[in-house]
Amino acid sequence: MHQAEADLQYHSIEILAREYQLEPSEKKQLNALSLELFNDVVLNGIVARRREEQFFFITEKGKQFLLDQTFDIYDPDLYLKNLVPLNSIASSYIKESVYAFNKNLFISSIITLGIASESIILEIAEELYLKTKNVDLDSQLKAPVPSINRIITIVDSLCDKVDSYKGHYRSAFFSMAHFIRNFRNQYGHPNIASANFQEAYSLLIMFKKYSKMMTKLKQEISQHQF
Repeated sequence: MHQAEADLQYHSIEILAREYQLEPSEKKQLNALSLELFNDVVLNGIVARRREEQFFFITEKGKQFLLDQTFDIYDPDLYLKNLVPLNSIASSYIKESVYAFNKNLFISSIITLGIASESIILEIAEELYLKTKNVDLDSQLKAPVPSINRIITIVDSLCDKVDSYKGHYRSAFFSMAHFIRNFRNQYGHPNIASANFQEAYSLLIMFKKYSKMMTKLKQEISQHQF
């Protein structure tokens, strides 16, 4: 550890220990946790230190991170807690996605997020079939390998009868679903291109809103009379 890092950590721990009257064992535990957290912040490029300077500074990436107020993306457990409840398959894959992101495994993060999205789409399709008994949808759901693109198209067509789905909500669902799927396909097949931080980061941020919208859509489908 550089001296600047050690000094920053030491003084921060001392202040917190005095303020909260921590026991020696609690102070030791806090010291270990703070070291782990600080290393994560440095590793993820939120703060940095110039070779010739003693103090750390917030990077451009860090400034954007503060503006977006997307702090939970660097705390996988908090990120998952802030999501709407998901089915078990989607939950499993999005958990792997956010943990992979924090290890800088961006291809893995994007692919697993895409699978989580597809699981949600299939869940909505199943709910829609129960309400409509649509033959095309039934055929896709029973196929050994369902065509997600075809299912998205069918869902979009059938949901046109749901008032709240029209307009902005419809375009947002349609564009987000395809946007996520395109990235999932791009990196899910042999490709010389390398996924980057910004792609994985943007998809994880989008997924929070996307999954909330999809959950609302499923609820409205279940209540709608087709």
